[in-house]
Formats: sequence, structure tokens, C-alpha cells
Amino acid sequence: MEIYPDTKVYILSPSHMLTGGPTSAHQLCYKLRLQNINASMVFYKAPDVDADALQVPKPYQKYNNPISEIIEDNERNILILPEVFLTEPLNTAKMIRRAVWWLSVDNYIYGIYIAAHVFKRDDFFNIFSDALIGKGLNFTHLTNSHYAREFLELLGIPRQKVFKLESYIDSVFTETPAQKNEAKTNTVIYNPKKDKAFIKKIMDFCRENGINNINFLPLEGLTPAEVSETFAKAKVYADFGNHPGRERMPREAVVNDCCVITNLRGSAKYYGDIPIPEKYKFEDTPENIPAIVSGILNCFDNYDSCVKDFAEYKKFVQNLESNFENQIKDIFQIAP
Repeated sequence: MEIYPDTKVYILSPSHMLTGGPTSAHQLCYKLRLQNINASMVFYKAPDVDADALQVPKPYQKYNNPISEIIEDNERNILILPEVFLTEPLNTAKMIRRAVWWLSVDNYIYGIYIAAHVFKRDDFFNIFSDALIGKGLNFTHLTNSHYAREFLELLGIPRQKVFKLESYIDSVFTETPAQKNEAKTNTVIYNPKKDKAFIKKIMDFCRENGINNINFLPLEGLTPAEVSETFAKAKVYADFGNHPGRERMPREAVVNDCCVITNLRGSAKYYGDIPIPEKYKFEDTPENIPAIVSGILNCFDNYDSCVKDFAEYKKFVQNLESNFENQIKDIFQIAP
């Protein structure tokens, strides 16, 4: 996408949300500005938020990104929007160049399902896919995962319209040494917001079979620095929730030298998104629980050797920020 001297790049993000998507949006705006591109945030108001009360959430204030309340709709400007907000902005802006950043494939699919149900349209998916291919709209597609690229290929999006833009994790995880002079413990970290039911089944299995040397620790209510410190003390991070895109927590765990065990949902099944040996990935079925517990205990008993299996993944995550900067240069090119 060519950047002209007067080009303005608007990055659409929901207001008052502290999740992976808004984090990536603020990081993108920050990195674009470091490359002397006139970028700003545009908040997409959540239904329960007063428009007069919109402000940058505290964790994102460090980026010092400007906020735009008006999108100048002309062909030299660019609007970057997450896949979950594909509808409303398309109905107002007509001339601006558009880029869709695919951070979550599953959330897009779920949105189509809900819209089809509300409007009683069986062909809603076809309507969205036709628009995405570019009938009357100038779309560029930015992908955060192999999962997203395969999805767009299935939709029939031309490859020349698809570019990698793969987000990185907060510097608190990559700049803080994993070795914090504290011994690793036989602890399994998990995220209760996305992974509670299946982890409970694993806990129940351990209790019923007298396996009492596994400490299951939910990760909640912590600052990024506290999350990093918690990961640094644990041997295993288990993630049996949905993986709608390239999830942040497995990456945050691996740079803190956790062994990572996942299911095969969404992006987790792709080696390009979670590059770990297959023996650490399981279908999350009751039948596999004994094997999962055996895998956890093996990581406990043979941690020094098992953690070496994640060296490639750790290096991959450590390189994401520099790769992100290079991908920005490939996508947004200064016009001659």
C-alpha cells in the first residue's frame, strides 16, 4: 500500500478493551509512527460505553498514539480494521483504501453466524466472502497467523491481496530474563477465561487417581509483569481453549521457559503458529486425559530436557517484533 506525503492511516479498535486485538492495534499504530507514517487510532465505541468518556486504556498510554475522531475519506488515506468490525465502517467510507487485519478467524465466523441468524439470511457467508474478494471494494488483507491465511485461501481471496502482519508480545516478557533466580515448580498455568471446563476434567482425573503432585494455577487478575513472573516459576503452560488466532499466552509462556501443551483447535493445529513437537498437542477429549497428564508429569520429571523441545518456538517469539517491523515496511511503501 503506497504511502504518500499526505497519507493518513487510521487504525480502528474497540474502546475500553484490554485484549489481544486492541493491543496489536496500538502496537501497529506505534510502529507505523516510528517509521514516520501519519497513523492514529480510531475508537469503535462499545455499546455500553459513553462516547464522551472515551479514553486510551492505561496499559496503552505508553505508546502515546494520537486519536482521530473523524476519518478523512479520500483515496490517499488508509483504514485498517479488525475482521470483527467489517460491516459498519464499510457503509460510510467510500474512497479510502481499506486493509482488514485478520487477528481472529473464529470471531469473524461467529459474527457471520449471529448476523445470519438475526437477519434470517442463509447466504450471509457468501455476501461477506464476495465483498472480501473485492467486488467494488479495494481490500488488502493482513494476516496474523497461518490459520488466517488458509481461511482466506478457502474463501478464494487472491494471494496478491494477502500480506503477513504478525503481532508481537509485550516487551515485559521479552526484555525480562526468564531466569529470575527462582526454581521452577511443578505447576501448570492455565487461563480460566478461555479454558476452564476441560482443565477441570484433568484436575478431576488427577484427584480420582491419586495424582497429587500437580499444582494447577489459574492466571487471572495480574499485570503483564506479574504474568511474566508467574510463568517464570512454572514448568508447564496448558491451553485447551479456543485458538481463534495466534494467541498471546502460549508465546508469553514459552519465552519464560515453560513447556507448552495445547489442543488442536484453530491456530493451535498449525506448526507455523505454535511450532512445537506434535507430542505436546492433543485433541481435547476425555479419552486423551491420561496421555495429557502423562505428558505433564514427563515435563515435570524431565524438565531440563523437555524445555529444549521449545527452543525453536522461543526463538520464533523473540524475533516477532523485528519481523513485525520488516513486515510493515513490506506492506506500507513510501510512494516515489
